Amino acid sequence: MTAIWSFVIAMVVAFILGISATIITIWYGRKSFKLTEMSFKIVIEQIKVSEQSAIDLNSKLFDQQKILQNNELQYAYKTSEIEKIRIIITDYLTCLIEFNSSITMKINVLDREKLIDEMVKYNLRVANYHQIIGLFLDYENYESHKNIKVKLKSLLDTLWDIRKELEKDENHIDQKLYIFL
Repeated sequence: MTAIWSFVIAMVVAFILGISATIITIWYGRKSFKLTEMSFKIVIEQIKVSEQSAIDLNSKLFDQQKILQNNELQYAYKTSEIEKIRIIITDYLTCLIEFNSSITMKINVLDREKLIDEMVKYNLRVANYHQIIGLFLDYENYESHKNIKVKLKSLLDTLWDIRKELEKDENHIDQKLYIFL
């Protein structure tokens, strides 16, 4: 009987140890599953945060690219406008130089009709340049633009006065040219 009892006790102990091992395994399995589940939730949360961060970063990058492109377009526009005004001013100054060489220097040589024709031609060119330059200047916002407008008008008025004097009397021509120069 001792062998049977030893066997039964060994079986009971083995049974208890087996059940204990199974319970501990189940308990650790559940804990492990909960830890795995929590780990997955954390990883999913990190992925969501990373995705939102990437979306925010891309949005900021897109906005910056938009601002940069807008600045580049404005720079290109301003550069082309500056080039246009340089060409216009160069043409305008060339017109004034031609006026000085064609009219002022040859005032005593040209006959009256030719002189009046030349004056009309240059007055029209100057008036055209005044109009074009006026389109580039914002007179309402800048004092220097207002001053340029006044000086351009004064120059045009002087040219018209010279023409009127040429049509009237040759004696006052030298005086008007002196005011112009």
